[in-house]
Amino acid sequence: MEVKIHRVEKGSKETLGVLTIDGRICCYTLELPFLDNAKDISCIPVGTYKCICKSSPKFGDTWEVLSVPGREGILFHSGTTHADTHGCIIFGRDIGWYNDDRAVFNSRDAKTIFMTSTKNVSEFNLTISDEV
Repeated sequence: MEVKIHRVEKGSKETLGVLTIDGRICCYTLELPFLDNAKDISCIPVGTYKCICKSSPKFGDTWEVLSVPGREGILFHSGTTHADTHGCIIFGRDIGWYNDDRAVFNSRDAKTIFMTSTKNVSEFNLTISDEV
């Protein structure tokens, strides 16, 4: 399984991306801007990372991104704006604006689609690239 995030828009508070599975668009992503990979305030650097299935007390069954230098606990989860990311990756079916912030919407639906698409694997590699 080939999972990629193509970052397509960078703002001062957030980074939007398109997540694909085996070359097919699955959903949008929302992350923080890149601030030297600082915990809780930055998106992770471009690169390839191993992801494993994780059960989170707050977000339920999800995926964790491993081997990010100096970081841990980076999850895929639902949310709307940069304030919801906490250094993680948020799913969305749609993109738009919410109170002057870039946002993703129908996040729980996007998470369901992603989890269904990855239900038969125990791990995958995630490749993140900047397209901007």
